[in-house]
Amino acid sequence: MKLIRSENKKKPSDEGKESQHSANGLPASIHMKPPKGALDSKRWKMLVVDDEPDVHEITRIALKGFTFEGKKLELISAYSAEQAKKILAIGGR
Repeated sequence: MKLIRSENKKKPSDEGKESQHSANGLPASIHMKPPKGALDSKRWKMLVVDDEPDVHEITRIALKGFTFEGKKLELISAYSAEQAKKILAIGGR
């Protein structure tokens, strides 16, 4: 598993600048546009791909109750790349 983290370290040139974050806590420069066809759904579908069951569990715990634009998340688990490809090929399940 490869974990990529965003470094939020302040640079000396950032001193005195206010944080440019939107209401959902993401940087204001990130524009979140729902995928085409997702607007008709009652839930956002999110595919979690990892071979460790604990990653799936902690993701569910961390995102429990999370909503975006009034919709809850539907987490779909895949434990391998092959399984993820099959899930994506059939449209999310």
